[in-house]
Amino acid sequence: MQPPPLPFQLDTLQGVLSRCRSLTAAGRTPPLVVFDLDATLYDHRPRTLQILMEYAQSVRGRMPEVATKLATLDDTRLQPHLADTLQSCGVGHPAVVQEATAYWSERFDDEGYLDKDLAIEGGPEFVQDCYHLGACIAYLSGRDLASTLVATSRSLLQDGFPLGLPGVQLVLKASRDLPDDVFKREAMDALTRTGHVVGFFAADVGECAYAAGHHRDAQVGLVELYGHIAPQDPPPGVVGMSDFRRV
Repeated sequence: MQPPPLPFQLDTLQGVLSRCRSLTAAGRTPPLVVFDLDATLYDHRPRTLQILMEYAQSVRGRMPEVATKLATLDDTRLQPHLADTLQSCGVGHPAVVQEATAYWSERFDDEGYLDKDLAIEGGPEFVQDCYHLGACIAYLSGRDLASTLVATSRSLLQDGFPLGLPGVQLVLKASRDLPDDVFKREAMDALTRTGHVVGFFAADVGECAYAAGHHRDAQVGLVELYGHIAPQDPPPGVVGMSDFRRV
């Protein structure tokens, strides 16, 4: 059983909802809440695990010891960096790590694997509440448009996130080769034309720090799937949180 959400998580989420309510009531520029997808609204560890299990099966004939070690992995043992995940189960030879990483990288954004992702607890309800309080919603993701638009849209709808409604945007990279940080910063700047940013949620420290520095009255949440965050760990203006639960 999960422990209850910590007070600073509750304060952050309630702060976003309060700002949505007050800006909507004032009739000014609409509030805007921005969410990343991978590791933020979605737990992508099952996707990574599926790919690694397929890789293990593909090398079982020529590297049986690697396949056996990979078979010991489960969602709870996955790390933010794939090399650390491989090291955790004893797969550390540089050539194998390089090969496994290439195999994973080629498939991670393939739409055939996106249905393995799980919505983060409380995420659909929180996004819906923001929207019903008058906020515009932007899903800002490093997934690329050509490969993932259909599968991403399907997942969002199936999991109860608002989509295809006035004021809801799904913003994806035009090219997989475009660096995530460059794309997201440019997109964030463009998104300010559609509303006043009152909330920003992502799993990347740099992205959160950028949002906190450029939107000083916004609540910025750093979502951490891989362990507990102490309130003092994130950079100034950023609050660490494990999910979107409010109870």
